[in-house]
Amino acid sequence: MKSKLTAICVAVLFLTPVLAFSSEPGETAAEKEVEAEIEALLGEDEEAARRAHQSLLERGLEAAPRLRSRLDEAEGEAAVRLIFILSRVRDPGSAEVLKKTWEESDRTDVRLAAAMALCRLDVEFDRFLNFIAGYVQEGDEEVRLEAMQMLGYIGDARVVPLLSRIFYDERQTDFVRQAALWDLAHTPVPESVYALTEMVADPEIDWFYKEIILTALRHLAQEEDLVNVITEELERIQRLPVRRAPSDQ
Repeated sequence: MKSKLTAICVAVLFLTPVLAFSSEPGETAAEKEVEAEIEALLGEDEEAARRAHQSLLERGLEAAPRLRSRLDEAEGEAAVRLIFILSRVRDPGSAEVLKKTWEESDRTDVRLAAAMALCRLDVEFDRFLNFIAGYVQEGDEEVRLEAMQMLGYIGDARVVPLLSRIFYDERQTDFVRQAALWDLAHTPVPESVYALTEMVADPEIDWFYKEIILTALRHLAQEEDLVNVITEELERIQRLPVRRAPSDQ
């Protein structure tokens, strides 16, 4: 009897590698790397989190399935960090989990981030833009500035009219009005240039703000596609002759 048991044990030992080999393959090396980077992103080491953030952005949509999976269970700051990555890679598959997070979270920062990400994905844009804008109007200034920050991350021309209204609203604090200008500086579309140059030309606007506006225009000038737009708009408001293209001379 003992010999039979020994034979069975030996057989099991030899069969185990075969069974493992024939089972479904586990994680790939790339998937393990993504998981490790997400752990670093959510960890307490700020430098490691920064590097992981950049690496995940570079991976783009490759990292999206793992990010979505982790967001489904994340809370608080961890959820915000995951949302920011998903918003930057513009993963269309994340819309469902982002809406779920927006609906179920009891934290304002998480809901604002989720709304921003959904705007970037163009999912019910007006609904989620209005949700963020609602936090700008009144209440704790820290939350209002957080909402302004989310508006600056959307990067869509449809945000520009709202940002202009916020800036021109003299009931807003200086911090909120300045935030509107910086949001325009980080919304690299011609509409932002038009709005900012009109502000520069407005005699009713204090030079304190105009200095910020000119800095915002210089920031937008880093976008090659906007250089000519900025030049032409500044020439227009100064009533200078528009430069002719070489072919027109």
